[in-house]
Amino acid sequence: MATNATIPSKTLRIGVDEALYVAAGGAVQTTGAMGTFGVPPQCSNYRGVVWFEAVPVGGTVTALTFQLECSLDGGMTFRILNRQFGVTGAPITLTSYSAIAFGTLASGALIGLDISGLGGNGQLRLNFTTVTLGSGTGANIYAHIG
Repeated sequence: MATNATIPSKTLRIGVDEALYVAAGGAVQTTGAMGTFGVPPQCSNYRGVVWFEAVPVGGTVTALTFQLECSLDGGMTFRILNRQFGVTGAPITLTSYSAIAFGTLASGALIGLDISGLGGNGQLRLNFTTVTLGSGTGANIYAHIG
């Protein structure tokens, strides 16, 4: 049975491409939550988005879907991160960072998500809800925050 690589917690650095979840055979091989990561205090102000890149290992990964989760209580509980827009009297649009699909990975895919306001606080993690390996042995995940 495949298992995901155990990756220690880390803090992303602004402007640096980071190996977030990386292992020789592919860090992501099955569903489940991965290790936590954070963003520096400067990200409490708007710093753009965090970009996630999925790179297949050993062949094509047929499906890779995740949700972005956040904990503000020291990692005791995690919830799907939601963003609210339109707080000036207009209807509120709620964006849930769940069921985010990288799609079929033959060569890789990039997805950008706004996590501004969480700098220096909280722990984030990707929780993979669908992993279908196809001919691949797994996928590695890289991150970049601008």
